[in-house]
Amino acid sequence: MLATSHQAETDAKLQKLISPKARFSIGSGDVGRTLGIGVAGARALSLEIKADNFRYFIYDYIPMQINGGCGTEKIEVEFTDNTKKYVYPLMFTYLEGRLIDVSGWTRSFESGPLEPIHK
Repeated sequence: MLATSHQAETDAKLQKLISPKARFSIGSGDVGRTLGIGVAGARALSLEIKADNFRYFIYDYIPMQINGGCGTEKIEVEFTDNTKKYVYPLMFTYLEGRLIDVSGWTRSFESGPLEPIHK
């Protein structure tokens, strides 16, 4: 993640993408906590979750969700730390194309292969 870099605080790309007032928070168990605001909050979040994978669902069906290009948009992205077996479903909120809020919760998971079905 770009926010993990040591130069994140001065990175021009991040400054354009993230509002200086953007809030970042994550919960675990029964405790939620704020990680900071602006680019510093994005950096704290990325260092906290240590994700090695992500996924999000694409709008590939009709009707597609369109609220207008300049309004508030939300997208959920699920980040995974496969080493610790944590998943972080995070809601990203944008206003006029700029990130203004990221919040979510830490969840643990278990996964494994399925036996093939033979007919």
